[in-house]
Amino acid sequence: MNRNSVFYVGYSGFPIGLAQVERQKQISRGLIHAGCHVTVICRKGVHEAGKQNLPATGKFENIDYVYTSGSAFRPDSFLRRNWEKLLGLFREAGFIFGQKRKANVHALLVTTLKFSEVLWYRILGSLAGLPVIIDTVEYNASMDIPKGILKKLDEGLYDKYSAGLANRVIVISDFLHDMVRKRYLHKQLLKIPAIVDFSKFEGPLKTCSPYFLYCASANYLEIIEFVIRSYEQSQVNQAELYLVCNGPEQQMNKLRKIIKDSPNSSQIKLFSALPYQELVDLYRNSYALLIPLRNTQQDIARFPHKLGEYCAAARAIVTTDFGEVRSYFKNGYNAYIADRYEVTAFAEKMKEAFDHPELTEEISKRAYLTGKENFDNLVLGEKIAGFIFQGKADWVNNVA
Repeated sequence: MNRNSVFYVGYSGFPIGLAQVERQKQISRGLIHAGCHVTVICRKGVHEAGKQNLPATGKFENIDYVYTSGSAFRPDSFLRRNWEKLLGLFREAGFIFGQKRKANVHALLVTTLKFSEVLWYRILGSLAGLPVIIDTVEYNASMDIPKGILKKLDEGLYDKYSAGLANRVIVISDFLHDMVRKRYLHKQLLKIPAIVDFSKFEGPLKTCSPYFLYCASANYLEIIEFVIRSYEQSQVNQAELYLVCNGPEQQMNKLRKIIKDSPNSSQIKLFSALPYQELVDLYRNSYALLIPLRNTQQDIARFPHKLGEYCAAARAIVTTDFGEVRSYFKNGYNAYIADRYEVTAFAEKMKEAFDHPELTEEISKRAYLTGKENFDNLVLGEKIAGFIFQGKADWVNNVA
């Protein structure tokens, strides 16, 4: 194999449409466009049998993948599931070593939030003589969700020591960049924010009534309710509110009740389980796209994938002045930005956007240009390739 080749490891859900896997896909596509060969290795099957035809080895959107457990599907049997996990672990190691002997792999790119997996790939990389690059997208300590003792310990070790095990580190935000830099002064870092395939956001627009759109997991019920209350207070009665939400049925039922109890319930539409292209079409045909970020460590540390997609949709963005928003957006120029996470402030920005359609259209165009320059997978693929394959190619190396 003549091209520089990377094995993308650490997450078993490929090609499930979660934000972390979407990032994995777009980084892969960017690397392929830059002339690399990418193989996504999945250790165990996670898909539900019977819902799709997914071979254990194949291509998805021109990306090679392999399930080393032998199946892309999750077995019903407890014993079978654990057997396939163990089988996938040993086969993964064998696959990596075998391809290394054939000179078919030159680096391991790791996406995970588990220290145990970073340690596993550090061992494999050391034995195989392969550099290990981790892509870190969250600060575990900032996520306020129930955790067992072992999981909490593992995630705490990840936050503190995973970068030390890697040869190089990709981070998604300035917050994570600074966290790694403080602990590992000389570690090579590359910031890759949201990464999006802009080609999926092309095509004719539809003529439709104006609507604001917010897309989120139903697990973020507090933020969804914040958006609903902001819409109510904005009194923009000429526009509807579209919510695109998926999640546990219990949370979805709570959301349905919140919508039903809203005085604007007749103007609020809930969408779930949309094919990706239908979601893209809703983005592109909206009046404006909503993404309120909180002044919390979690929201400051991450970079919402939706923010990049919103730019690609070429629609105005209504957000708040926290986290990565400050690095790329300016109020009244390429976004409408509330200075605080409060219903009144956010409602005012929604109304401002609706009351000034000409400015909103200009802001929409500038948001697209901002995204094209900073979040396009083809542009970022060149930077990632140069960062991973240092000394092996003449790509642009954007090392911090």
